[in-house]
Amino acid sequence: MAGMGFGIKKDLGRGIKMEWQSGTPKKPDWYVVAILYNNGLGIFGCANWDADHGWSLKDDNIIAYIPVIDLLRNSKVVWPEHLMPEHKE
Repeated sequence: MAGMGFGIKKDLGRGIKMEWQSGTPKKPDWYVVAILYNNGLGIFGCANWDADHGWSLKDDNIIAYIPVIDLLRNSKVVWPEHLMPEHKE
């Protein structure tokens, strides 16, 4: 079914529903990708895609993707203020 561009809704935890896409992205961008291996195991990764070079992560097993910006906009990710170096004047 790869290449058909259908969306798969999955719950990413905490009630956030994201629309996974398959096939070829429509625009260059950074994506969270789902990678499925022949042994049935899978992992998430992050890869850039553009029409001239394809995926920056050279893995033929990318089965779905979500734009990183969509994931950030739909989740409650906050900046790690507690890890920032102290500003000294």
